[in-house]
Amino acid sequence: MAVLISHYPPMSLPLPPTFFNDVPCDRIVDEPDDYIERTFFSTAYSLEHRLSDNWTLHNGFCYATSRIYI
Repeated sequence: MAVLISHYPPMSLPLPPTFFNDVPCDRIVDEPDDYIERTFFSTAYSLEHRLSDNWTLHNGFCYATSRIYI
């Protein structure tokens, strides 16, 4: 039975952390002409109507949608 001993914390990448220090933040890792277009829409309302001292009507609605075009 083989025992694997890791010097990195769990859920770490198999490469040492110093590897990522050499990669610039503005490096393009996909095709240069790729783009993502996002469209978001949301609306909501809340309604409260007091019918009497003992009765109150509450109503609420929320709608949200999003589309991502790659």
